[in-house]
Amino acid sequence: MYILRGGFVKGKRCDLVARKDELVACYEYKRRWKAWIINVEDACLSAGQVVTLPEPLNLQEQKERMKQYKSWINEGITTIVVPFIVPFSHQLRPELTQMRNLFIDCPLDYFFLPVVKITCVTPTFIRTLRQENITGVILNPPLEDLPHHAARELLGPHGPAAFVNGETLNSQQKKALQDSSFEEFTFHALPAAGEIWPLDLLKVVGMYPKKGSLKIRGDLDYLIYYPSPGSSADEAGSEIKAPDVAVRRGQILKAGEQLFIHPGSGRECKPLSTKRFHSIKQTNETRY
Repeated sequence: MYILRGGFVKGKRCDLVARKDELVACYEYKRRWKAWIINVEDACLSAGQVVTLPEPLNLQEQKERMKQYKSWINEGITTIVVPFIVPFSHQLRPELTQMRNLFIDCPLDYFFLPVVKITCVTPTFIRTLRQENITGVILNPPLEDLPHHAARELLGPHGPAAFVNGETLNSQQKKALQDSSFEEFTFHALPAAGEIWPLDLLKVVGMYPKKGSLKIRGDLDYLIYYPSPGSSADEAGSEIKAPDVAVRRGQILKAGEQLFIHPGSGRECKPLSTKRFHSIKQTNETRY
């Protein structure tokens, strides 16, 4: 166990208590604790970044893959969301197995989202998603082709999250859904490649609070930004620059200019139950 002492989290001074690969406490240091103390006085701390796959991954050459991983780690990325194409509904499991094999040497944590044609969405497809712990799916337009029974099961309160690939719903698409008597549906705009996932989307797919925030019992993913001479901790966190230190599940990936690549140390994120976050519009976002 160790303590990150004296840092600022969202503008407030806070001490982070870490054990193995998770965060166990987040408050002021107490002398009775027996732990290593790491002084990060006046540094800005933030959660590791969760982003959509920044660029197509070169899956052929391991050396090329490692170069890409290094560039992402240098930017403070600790978890990537990987879209992958599923041509037909019955190919979901084989395609997912292939993707898992390709990412077996990834040093970052990762989360898969299948990209499917809307006509491929069937009750059997939804059951397979649940069996494989996939809590989201990226739909290809046109949305008017979405079958009624699939819409109820996919977009209902107990189905996986539905994302629109790279665009939000326009007025014409919304009108088409309303004319088809779809009473319960919620689409989410998929963050663009390289864009950080907001907390509300991480809640929808069940990755919060393990990823994307410094919460108790969450994964120990954090970034440290040291302020420049003459600047404050708030200014260090707001500056557009790469983090000075990047840690993923307690393992150092970056320290200063040095990168530590551990092939195969990344793992697939196992989502938590998303039921508690379905009424996300009623959640008081000021708490997070």
